Order: sequence, then structure tokens, then C-alpha cells
Amino acid sequence: RLLVQDRICSVNFSSNMAKPAARIFTAVVAAACAALLIWMCVMFVKIDFTPTELRITDQRVEITSSLWDTTLERDAIENVELIDELPDDDFRRTNGLDDGRNLIGQFEGKQSGECRLYVRLGIAPILKIETDNLTVFINSSTEGEVQMWYEELHGRTG
Repeated sequence: RLLVQDRICSVNFSSNMAKPAARIFTAVVAAACAALLIWMCVMFVKIDFTPTELRITDQRVEITSSLWDTTLERDAIENVELIDELPDDDFRRTNGLDDGRNLIGQFEGKQSGECRLYVRLGIAPILKIETDNLTVFINSSTEGEVQMWYEELHGRTG
């Protein structure tokens, strides 16, 4: 038998390690757990150390981060403004990261609606980009970078 009933508690079963199939199964499960642990560590390091970048071209605004990217058509941008802090909205994460230091990914706000956040908390200013169906909030820890993005976008949409 591959599984043997426990003598003390009849509900429990153990692998019969005298069988090669049990040793192989145990090794496969251990290897899968180790691979999953390594993959998760790589993903966490990638999320922590991949900077958020904003690229502005004549046709698009592209925001790239560790796992969540957003592309906006330049013609679809309706409003661009600098704000000192995120709106007092109840942002609900739908697919993203909220680790207490960063808000990255897809969120939904009660007033803001569907939005993308690329925000490191506690850093101002924040660039707010609005389209007809999406709002994007982004900031940077590099001094003056958000102001430069604002001036470039405001000049192209204003």
C-alpha cells in the first residue's frame, strides 16, 4: 500500500516510505514547494526594487512598474493636475499591491471610479491623469520628476 492508516488515530494516513512511489511523491511535493517559495521571493524582490517609470511619446503615455503597466492614448487624456495627496476616497484594490508603503496596480474608488495607482505613500506631489473612463495617480521619489511629467503632459493636453 502507498498510504497506511495510523495506528493511534484511524483518521490519519501516512505515506509508506518503503515504497519507491511514496519517496518519489514526497520528493516531487518538496521540490514544488521549494520552487513556489523561490518564485514568490523573486516576485517580491521584483515588486520592491523595480521602479515605476512614465514615458511620454507623441501618441501615448506609458507607465511601467513591476507587474502592472498602463498605456494611455495621448488624445484620450482629458485633465492633468498636480495634487498634494491622494483624494479622501475609499480605494479598493482589485488587482495590485497595497503593502502599507506602496499602492500599485488596479484600484476602484467610490468617487474616483476605476483607477490605476502607482503611488509611494508619504511622497508628494502626485500626478493625476484623467481620461473619460480611467484615472491614474503616479508619483516619484526622485525630486522634481513629477513636476517635469506634469509640465510635459500639461503642454501636450492644455
